Amino acid sequence: MSKTLRTILDAPWYVSNHTLHTDLNIPTVRQVLHEKFKTFHSKLETHHNPRVSSLSSSTHPLNPPRRLKRRWPRDLLVEYYPFFSALPIRGYHQWVASLNKLFTSL
Repeated sequence: MSKTLRTILDAPWYVSNHTLHTDLNIPTVRQVLHEKFKTFHSKLETHHNPRVSSLSSSTHPLNPPRRLKRRWPRDLLVEYYPFFSALPIRGYHQWVASLNKLFTSL
């Protein structure tokens, strides 16, 4: 998506993808997927069929939450920090913990 946007705008190589998306108010693919999965998940929770509503769990017994760099749709249910998605997992979790501590102390 960024390559297409860059081609349409004829943007120079030194302009970041983040700048292109924010200046044009165009969501990234990850942001769109995040919103779509959240609405899908909320519809699952309120579904009348109990088997379908049981699928709305963010964890599954046969699919543990700890994986090595594998991404699953349920990962979109956790907080989304787009600018720090490239951080290593350990640093990312420490950063999230410090943010949570900061906001709970306010």
